[in-house]
Amino acid sequence: MHRDRNPLLPLLADKRRVKDWARARGVATAQVVWEGRRGQPIPWDDLPSSCYLKANHGSGWNLRFHEGVITLFQDGKVPEGQRRVLTRSSAQSLVESWLRRHFSLKEWAYKPIPRMVFVEEPLVDRTADELQDYRFYVFAGKVKAANLGSPTLRQRRQAAAWYADGRPWVLTRGQQTMVERPVPSTWEDLKRTAETLAAGLDFVRVDLYDTSGGIVLGEMTFYPEAGRRNTPTACPVFNQWMGDCWREAWQDLGWVPGRWRSRG
Repeated sequence: MHRDRNPLLPLLADKRRVKDWARARGVATAQVVWEGRRGQPIPWDDLPSSCYLKANHGSGWNLRFHEGVITLFQDGKVPEGQRRVLTRSSAQSLVESWLRRHFSLKEWAYKPIPRMVFVEEPLVDRTADELQDYRFYVFAGKVKAANLGSPTLRQRRQAAAWYADGRPWVLTRGQQTMVERPVPSTWEDLKRTAETLAAGLDFVRVDLYDTSGGIVLGEMTFYPEAGRRNTPTACPVFNQWMGDCWREAWQDLGWVPGRWRSRG
C-alpha cells in the first residue's frame, strides 16, 4: 500500500476494466447492461428487473435493484430486511457522491481509476441458494489459500477456508467462526482460473464465483481488508505464514519490496 506503484494495479483493481483482462484470458465475467459516469441519470426503467449497480473504483459501493426496490447491498453482510432502502432520487445522489471522491487515500491502486458506475446482471450459484464467493490468495501465480463467503455466512460471522491442497485452515484464534465445508468439485478448475488471472503478480486476491454457467470472475484486490491489523485472520501464526508466502513470491519473481516505488 505504501510503496507498490505497479501500473497494473489500477487496471486490475478497476471492477469494470478487469473484465477485459479476464476475457482476454478466457475467463467469464458478469454481463454489463449499462455503464455511466458522473452526471448521467441511471435509467432505472430500462434495467433488468433484478441487477446490481456498482462503482468501479472502490469496495462495498454496491446497490441492488430488485423488482423496483433499491437497497444498499455492499457485500450482503446486512440482512435483507435491515438494508437501507433508497428512492431513485436518493440512489442517484448516493452514486454521485461515490463518483465525486476517492475511495481511500491510503489505498493507492484505486486513485488513478477513471471513475464510473455500471450495472451487472445477477449470477446464479451452481450448488447453493445464494451466490457464494471463493477468495483465492495467490502469490507469484500460485494459490496458497482460499476462503468462502456469502451473505448468510457474513451475517453469521462465519467462514469456510482451505489451504491449496484442500485442508481446512488451522487457526489459533479468529474473529469469525470457522465452519467445515468440503472443497467444491470444481476446486482444481477454480484454482487454475485464479492462477491464470494472477500470473506475473507477486500477490493478489482473486474472487471467483462457481455459477450455473461456469466459473466467473468477481474482482481482483491487492488490499484485502484494507491492510488492517489482524487480517486476513486474528491468528498471528497463520498471518505470519501468509506473510512468508509473500516474501517467497518476491524471491521466486526476482523482485524486491518497493520495486515499483514511484520516483519524484
